[in-house]
Amino acid sequence: MARRWCPAVLLATSARDDLAVLGLNCSEPLECVPLAAEPAAVGDVVTLLGVPGGGELRREASRVVEHRYREIELVVGTRTYSGQSGGAILNARGELVGVISGTAPARAPNHTLASGVVAMRRLLASTFRAGVPACIAEIPAEPTPTPDEPGETPAEREEALLHEIAALREELIGLRTRLAAVEGTVIPVEILSPSGQVIESQSVPLGRPIQLRLVPRTTTPEARSPPRSASSLLASLTAARRSGV
Repeated sequence: MARRWCPAVLLATSARDDLAVLGLNCSEPLECVPLAAEPAAVGDVVTLLGVPGGGELRREASRVVEHRYREIELVVGTRTYSGQSGGAILNARGELVGVISGTAPARAPNHTLASGVVAMRRLLASTFRAGVPACIAEIPAEPTPTPDEPGETPAEREEALLHEIAALREELIGLRTRLAAVEGTVIPVEILSPSGQVIESQSVPLGRPIQLRLVPRTTTPEARSPPRSASSLLASLTAARRSGV
């Protein structure tokens, strides 16, 4: 099915029923789907139309199911997906019985909620109660297709592609030159003692990981206790036990 694009204007909306009425101005007559005289009943076979994900038109058969949702006129026993909202629900005679609103909450993910015949007739009646809305005259005419301009010849297109390839090669050479300059960059690193004196200096290439060990700085060398051997620690503990400490 080929898609058509027509200028339109918004005539009316219903937040309660999640519906809208649009006025179109197309250069050729549109084939319209008739609105059903009666609402769909529980158990009726219906067909859902939609464009999930903005892809191709999808048709899916299902049945109308009983429900307990407040302010929802029509529920179908199948799941819908993103992009199908606003799609039509047709009965076995090809008449419009509903417009898809969305998927039910998590407790019933395989239910599709829809606005039914009663809601659609109510909105249409309020929209055209005083006649055709004046804003319908403001719809611009459908633009007339203009003939395509002559395109490039194969030889011209080939020459243009060769110029593009040459420009890309020049850009690639420049990128390689800049990359080589970056790869040759070195960063000076100094290793300091806790007192701040330089112990060692190195030049590390850019991108090479380095490891650093932080040593806490002490106030004076005398504040640090000299390491004790295991024998001296044992002697101290023995003396402490004998003295009853």
